Amino acid sequence: MNFPPKLSTRMDLMERFIVKGGVIIHDPDTTWISPILSQIGKGTVIYPNTYLVANDTDSFIGRDCQIGPNAFLREWFIVENNVKIGFGAEVVRSKIGEGTKIPHFCHVGDAIIGRGCNIAAGVIFCNFDGATKNTTIVEDDVFIGSGTMLIPSAKRGLRLGKCCFIAALSRINRDVPPGVLVIMKNEEQYIKKGRRVVKENGKWKIISHAEYYADFMNGRQPPPDGV
Repeated sequence: MNFPPKLSTRMDLMERFIVKGGVIIHDPDTTWISPILSQIGKGTVIYPNTYLVANDTDSFIGRDCQIGPNAFLREWFIVENNVKIGFGAEVVRSKIGEGTKIPHFCHVGDAIIGRGCNIAAGVIFCNFDGATKNTTIVEDDVFIGSGTMLIPSAKRGLRLGKCCFIAALSRINRDVPPGVLVIMKNEEQYIKKGRRVVKENGKWKIISHAEYYADFMNGRQPPPDGV
């Protein structure tokens, strides 16, 4: 049987990734991987109905990742180790940092996401303004709640600072400083003053500035920004 040259056959996937690379592909018959994508790290699990459509030789997926089911990664993508990209998630022209989780129903486009972030269900990176594709930068340990829209500008893009916490159903169109809690109030982006977001043992916690500085003086928190 002759297969079109651009299609990954079941035997091709078995040879390229399962046998040689230690990758677990649950259902090669429903998984599509571009021939140009040469690197998927050992221990990574690809669930059914996943499409990895790279058009750039720099695209890769690291070790011990979970991709799918029904995930769609396209054009170019860099996925570092221990990343989870779950059901219904689309990633395009983006870099995903180590340990970040994008569990389900998200569109991540033209983004640079740091390590240890959580992108909850229904988050949309609104990268296209009708004329240009605009970039969003998410620094390490950021939490983005469900249903949030991230809207970068054509001139400045958008940046979410390290360890900030974006409450669910927010619409973010201005840069967010590190370590702050952002909620929506009367449809305006609102920073909750007097609070500091920290991440401990993989979980986010909101504390007062007084608690933060007490922990800093006792060596339990890093220096505040600018120190």
